[in-house]
Amino acid sequence: MSSKEDAGITARAKDFYRQLRAGSIDRAKVDDTLNKALNDDLVKTVSSQLSALGEPKWEFRGQIPSERGAVQVYRLVTHQATLGLSFGLTKDGKVWDFLLRPER
Repeated sequence: MSSKEDAGITARAKDFYRQLRAGSIDRAKVDDTLNKALNDDLVKTVSSQLSALGEPKWEFRGQIPSERGAVQVYRLVTHQATLGLSFGLTKDGKVWDFLLRPER
C-alpha cells in the first residue's frame, strides 16, 4: 500500500460521499457495475444512515494499485461511528469502488 495521497481522488471521494448522503448521485460519473448495485432504494437507505452519523473527519490511510484504477483507503470518524472506506476511480474517472464498513 502506498502512503502517497492523490488529492484529486480524495476530492472525488468526498464529493461522492456528500452525494450519497444527500440521496442523489451523479450516475454519469459511476461505472455500470456500481450503478447497478446502487439502486435507488439502496441510495435512499445509505443516505438516511450517513445523514444520521453527521459530518465525518477524513483520514487518508493509503493507496492500493489496481488494474482498474487506484483505490484509496480512508478512515472516517464521526461523533457516532468510525468507518473504513475504500474508493476507486477507473482510468477514465468513473467511480468503480465505494465500500464503507464499520471499524472498531
